[in-house]
Amino acid sequence: MTTKFWVLFAAAGLLPSACGGNSAREGIPATPCGKSTERVAGSGFVACESGLVHRPAVGTCVGYQQSTATYPASPAPDRDECTSDLECTARAYGYCESGLTYYSGPLTPNRCAYGCTTDAECDPGNVCVCTEERGECRAATCQVDADCGPHSLCAEYSGTCGHASGLSCQSPADRCQLNSDCPQSPFFTSCVMTDQGFRDCFGCAG
Repeated sequence: MTTKFWVLFAAAGLLPSACGGNSAREGIPATPCGKSTERVAGSGFVACESGLVHRPAVGTCVGYQQSTATYPASPAPDRDECTSDLECTARAYGYCESGLTYYSGPLTPNRCAYGCTTDAECDPGNVCVCTEERGECRAATCQVDADCGPHSLCAEYSGTCGHASGLSCQSPADRCQLNSDCPQSPFFTSCVMTDQGFRDCFGCAG
């Protein structure tokens, strides 16, 4: 990477590496929900006016309908598990997840992943997170808002640059709640869950 790029990284607060933490604020309060709508009917997931998504109640997700489309090879084609949903047949609701690559980061091949309709179809420590397209098993340290106490929600956090998305109670230690809490220039930055168990801004050049 050229000196010019390193200067840009420093200006964005994304050093010491190409992918790194960047605190937007030193602890921010839980984002209030305000007006909200259910993200998918019957899912139990609610989208707030602010963009925050949380889970007041357990629901049921839509079962994924496989596509017949063919996806391009990943940056690591010799390690790809699939180029089509139809190759993902080990369990129900199989789909082909495209691989990614980032500067100074590992290559991620295409892989088979498997959707869900209920939490019972996920491994322990995971819940079935509903989107309009399908349910996806994601790591969770809470199941519903009631698990989090009176001043916290069981809210989604983003995944990027090797950080998985999932659900966790909001915490006073969180340094962001939404991607919009994070600086977006010159690189896209997400509000992710750190290894230390709080939300923080994380940028990655890709």
